[in-house]
Amino acid sequence: MPKIHLDNDVPVRLADLLRQDGHLVTTSRELGLERLADYQQLLTAYRQQAILLTRNRKDFILLHGAWQGFSAEWSISASHFGILILPHRHGGVEWTPEIAYARTASLIAGGMPRLNELFTWEQNGWMQRD
Repeated sequence: MPKIHLDNDVPVRLADLLRQDGHLVTTSRELGLERLADYQQLLTAYRQQAILLTRNRKDFILLHGAWQGFSAEWSISASHFGILILPHRHGGVEWTPEIAYARTASLIAGGMPRLNELFTWEQNGWMQRD
């Protein structure tokens, strides 16, 4: 099972649900890292070889693009272990930890995300973004 790291904006209850499913999960709050900048959250997940779960869409799409661009520009092969961006709400419904768990667990069970992939939840489900 892949390791998972939850950004500080993801409810800790989701960590509990993922752990019940057998995942090794860390959270920014549990590690005392809730005040770290977003790039440091991504580096924390990278160092743990973990998929990063966040609700911070704008910043992590930007960080993912920067990671890809800098790696190519500098000719280095540093791969993050995947980013999943969860919405706060979808279709007028709040994404509770239980909803987030069901959507996230099914994607991860299917082997996604892979190295250097970012997925966001859109109207029709998970969408991989460049």
